[in-house]
Formats: sequence, C-alpha cells, structure tokens
Amino acid sequence: MSDARFAAAAIKQKSSQGYGPKYIEMYLNSKNVSSSEYDFESHNINWQKYVNTKFQKLRSTEIDFKEREKISRFLSNRGFNYEIIKSAFTNLSNDTSE
Repeated sequence: MSDARFAAAAIKQKSSQGYGPKYIEMYLNSKNVSSSEYDFESHNINWQKYVNTKFQKLRSTEIDFKEREKISRFLSNRGFNYEIIKSAFTNLSNDTSE
C-alpha cells in the first residue's frame, strides 16, 4: 500500500474514532509518512462539529472551572487545537445564555 493510500485510510479511520488533526498528524509521522503524502482538507472533515458534539456529551448543565479544564484537556489529548476548543466553549456559552 502506498503512503498516500495509507494516510487517507488512517485519516478516515482516526477521525471517525474521534481523534483530531494534531493526533492524526503525529500518528502518521510515527508511521514515517511524510506530510506531503496527505491533506486533511481533501477529506472534508468538520472538526468543529465533532468538538461541539463531544461537548454536549461531556458537559452537565453548569460547567465550573475544574470541569472546563477537564474537557479542554480531553479534547487537547485527542488532537484538537486550542482555537476549536475555545470556539466550542463560546458556542456553549451562547447556548446557555439564550
């Protein structure tokens, strides 16, 4: 199997398992696949949608600082960048204020 095909299959599999782009990139690098062999944009993955869905599962009605840190750490360990996580918190704040 070529590196490009392996990368495409790995991106599809890992993203469906809930992993973010940074995690997938580290996984592919550990398998010695160069970054020129794969492209996340060609897979049309909506990372923000996944993070928002995960927030709905993890959160209670009120999020205190400790729970907010726990959720942020979980998503960060899954390979999501800070901007996506911050945006999800902003969306959550907007939903609870309405």
